[in-house]
Amino acid sequence: MIVANGKFAVLTGQEMMLVQRLAEVFPRVLTKEAAMEWLYQLGGDIEPEIKIIDVYICKARKKLDLIGVRIDTVWGKGYALAVTSKPLIVAEAA
Repeated sequence: MIVANGKFAVLTGQEMMLVQRLAEVFPRVLTKEAAMEWLYQLGGDIEPEIKIIDVYICKARKKLDLIGVRIDTVWGKGYALAVTSKPLIVAEAA
């Protein structure tokens, strides 16, 4: 769950990991390649296409827009949070 501006948004596991990483590198830019490494660091037999990062960003944006948190595209570089202060990331116990 992400908390910002007195509101909250519930994200999927992959979206949450991606937004968490964006918050950790804030205010710097997170490249797609770095995002892929972060999400799939354990590896596996089949590595997903890098376009999956765009899909996760798109879905997270829709949810975060509702609470006033924006993810900007930095063309040719990657993504960055566009906020004045980091949102609070609350990890829920499974």
